[in-house]
Amino acid sequence: MNLNKLLFICVILLTYISCNEDPDTSVYEEELLHGRWELTDAWRRNKKTEMLIGTYYEFDPSGSMRTNFPSEMDNGEHPYEFDGKVITINDQENVFYNIDTLTRSTLIFSTTYSNFPFKLALTKMDSSRVDNTTEL
Repeated sequence: MNLNKLLFICVILLTYISCNEDPDTSVYEEELLHGRWELTDAWRRNKKTEMLIGTYYEFDPSGSMRTNFPSEMDNGEHPYEFDGKVITINDQENVFYNIDTLTRSTLIFSTTYSNFPFKLALTKMDSSRVDNTTEL
């Protein structure tokens, strides 16, 4: 009976240890970041929000970025740095994006703006997509 109790305690301890491992420490390749990203979902204070419809980000291999979020940031180019986990906008004070996921088609990151936490999910736009509309 004592052996069963000991085994039960060991299983509980191993389960506890495995559930409390360090958080995701993934480091992402910068080339995955390059291109145009458009918002698919956004959360403000952990609640889904529709107020950011139309938000986009463009990351250039030369180290410049364009976005329309936040709205006070002009649509001009801004220098950025990427360390594999965090995007830092160099000409904006305290503008950081903490990457949760970065794949060829999905970018999910967290940031804080005006003391509100935001989480944005974006989809990469196909660079081969051509706008075939013409002006009359």
